[in-house]
Amino acid sequence: MTAMTASLSNPFRLTGAEAKPAAEVFARAFHDEPLYCHIVPDLDIRKDVLPHLFEFRIRYGVLYGEVYATSSNLEGVAV
Repeated sequence: MTAMTASLSNPFRLTGAEAKPAAEVFARAFHDEPLYCHIVPDLDIRKDVLPHLFEFRIRYGVLYGEVYATSSNLEGVAV
């Protein structure tokens, strides 16, 4: 079993305390996504806005759904 497989078989459930760092993971991952480039075309503004957008989504997921990461290092996050 590889390290990645092991971490996926035992996901880390996020709480509100991890919302900000997890939002940074999402912001980096989706920074060049065409949808977000279209919605927020200015690079500097997008860099500032995306973490807030994703933090809102993550906090909503924590309250009303489930949010998981591959580990407490937040290499990958799913809401």
